[in-house]
Amino acid sequence: MDLRAVPRTSTLRSFLSSQFIRQVAETYFTRIFVVALGFVNSILVTRILGPEGRGMFAVANTVAAMGVQLGNLGLQSSNTYYVAREPQTLPVLLGNSLVVSAGCGVTTLAAFLLLQVRPDIAPIGGLLLALAFLAVPTGLASLLLQNLLIGTQQIHAYNVIDLTTRVLAVVLVAATLPLGVVSPEALFALVLATVVLGSIWSFVRLQPLLTGPIRWSMSTLRSGLHYGLRTYAGSLFVFLVLKSDIVLVKYLRGAEETGYYSVTVGLADILLMLPTVVGTVLFPRLSAAPDDAERWRLARRVLRVMVPVTPVALLVTFFAAGPLIHLAYGAAFDPSTAAVGWLLPGVGFYAINTVLMNLFASCGMPLIVVYLPLIALLVNVVVNLLLVPAMGFVGASISSSLAYGLMLVMSVLYVRFRLFRNGHA
Repeated sequence: MDLRAVPRTSTLRSFLSSQFIRQVAETYFTRIFVVALGFVNSILVTRILGPEGRGMFAVANTVAAMGVQLGNLGLQSSNTYYVAREPQTLPVLLGNSLVVSAGCGVTTLAAFLLLQVRPDIAPIGGLLLALAFLAVPTGLASLLLQNLLIGTQQIHAYNVIDLTTRVLAVVLVAATLPLGVVSPEALFALVLATVVLGSIWSFVRLQPLLTGPIRWSMSTLRSGLHYGLRTYAGSLFVFLVLKSDIVLVKYLRGAEETGYYSVTVGLADILLMLPTVVGTVLFPRLSAAPDDAERWRLARRVLRVMVPVTPVALLVTFFAAGPLIHLAYGAAFDPSTAAVGWLLPGVGFYAINTVLMNLFASCGMPLIVVYLPLIALLVNVVVNLLLVPAMGFVGASISSSLAYGLMLVMSVLYVRFRLFRNGHA
């Protein structure tokens, strides 16, 4: 297939007026509100519980989050992919999601019982540990069902459920102080209740879309795991490209420079929120496309906007970063701005590559989705070891930009010479 033969059928005006851009905007602003609500909730929990109680609450949250992260095995991505391609599989995917969540619950119950025998190795104990373990299958069910909503392009429902439950969590936590309910267990149970509500709500919203009775299928589950594990590995490597820098800076240059660099990385995380949202909304559309030519046409529509807009956004960020960091963190963190200019190109490369990686995932998750981030991670670590001792945390920014730039170049080459060479991945 000749990529140049794909017609330019869209204009910027039609793109901006499309349902896609409205869904991206809605999801992006929802994410911003969710981040703000998380910050408010963190302040409330800290003030209500104090240092010791806040620490126990944080451990419980970490146990639950790690359990969901380790237990999902990429199935949330495979849910989105398969239901977008074949909507009639929703009853099976929904059944599999419930079976996997129940299986996760059995596993966490076994782990909880084991820790009752060896309580000395448990990070927390008693009711709080039980609630943290209960949050694992509950959180996993919520994650899998929400991704089925995304796959069926129920983006508005997904955003409403997420935002409403987050607001409710803040309200419930705030209400504990005047009621005199101040314990890590009580606050965690209230937040957990909102996760349960979100799961039930997602399940109800999926009901009208079912084309048959809910059931489960081992063969479908195996296919989902085959697809999901590639997603899982690729996402982990992409995450480590940026986050491994902080560990290496701490190891090679000490805590002070790590503090400076963490502010720069935090700014990058905020900037990367938008391309992540674009990928979230774009992926089910690409997966539902009838063939690779249509997928590439959709991806190019997005790229025609992102490629020129991204450098402009990064240029604005470059000039605004210094005053923003000074205002938010104080003069002590002004040195952080030295790394911003070197990291911003990497943010741009990542943003554009997000579209291509979602394109690859929609074509059946070829192994390039795993290989590219792994190669970038290895390059990033090597370059960090070379640059950070001499240049400090600025060298880490350069390393990340090189790694993300390498990923983008390899992605473009894969599109040009492999992905559409025979009309399929």
